[in-house]
Amino acid sequence: MQKNIFLILLLIAQWQISIAQNKEFSGRILYKNTFFRPNGEDITSKLAVALGAEQDYYISGRNYKSILNGTTITMQMFKGETNKYYMVLPNKTAQVMNVSGTGDSILSIVHGTKDTIILGRTCKSIVITETKATTTYYYDPTLKVNKDNFKKHDLGNYNRYLQEANGALPIKYIVTNKMFIWDAEATKIEEMALTDKDFELSDDIKVKE
Repeated sequence: MQKNIFLILLLIAQWQISIAQNKEFSGRILYKNTFFRPNGEDITSKLAVALGAEQDYYISGRNYKSILNGTTITMQMFKGETNKYYMVLPNKTAQVMNVSGTGDSILSIVHGTKDTIILGRTCKSIVITETKATTTYYYDPTLKVNKDNFKKHDLGNYNRYLQEANGALPIKYIVTNKMFIWDAEATKIEEMALTDKDFELSDDIKVKE
């Protein structure tokens, strides 16, 4: 009898783990931005003014938005229903584009072999090298979305990254190009119930197609 009870408890635990691993994340990830010159010099105090010292990222279902505290862009938003990306500027205008066919050419994709602990999470890594930049992603496989919701999101090759990471969201990413290195690392992750209404532009923003 005790053996049967143990087996039942083991099956329940495995079932609960399976549910947790397959659960789609809906909520907020707060990233801290740090910027460097290619030679390693920290230039955060200069670039953070324009690009933002933080990114408040929200994602749910087919939509995401990233609120930035810089002077160049105040928000980026993607709506999966239309496959459109909006870049909101400080002057309350939003430039919009369909992100299909906008990805840079990928030269290589390399999966890391060692795990990294970030924010208490065990993260795997992927390095995607494009013609204009190289991005290293660190992701927790259990913090994931449905990658099929973003399969047409070619901008930044986001769809390809999600495909390689099986839908896992980055806990940290490092973008390296000829001008600077951009390091974004999560400082807070919160589950939240979000709806399509949370991914609407405010009435005072003028959209420019």
